[in-house]
Amino acid sequence: MPVEAQEIIGNMMFNLGLKRLGGFRKMKAAVEIGDYKEAAEQMKDSRWYRQVKTRAVRLVRRMENVK
Repeated sequence: MPVEAQEIIGNMMFNLGLKRLGGFRKMKAAVEIGDYKEAAEQMKDSRWYRQVKTRAVRLVRRMENVK
């Protein structure tokens, strides 16, 4: 997994905690196959995204650009 994706997920874990981050099953599946655009879509499709706002938008943008 690219370092950028690791950093994004680490940031999310700091914010959510391991248990809540574990609820992002579709995002995790997308990351595991290297589909970072789909992972970003799954991040957007969450209560976390609606609640966190600016930080979430920034992390999604970064995830969309992982190569």
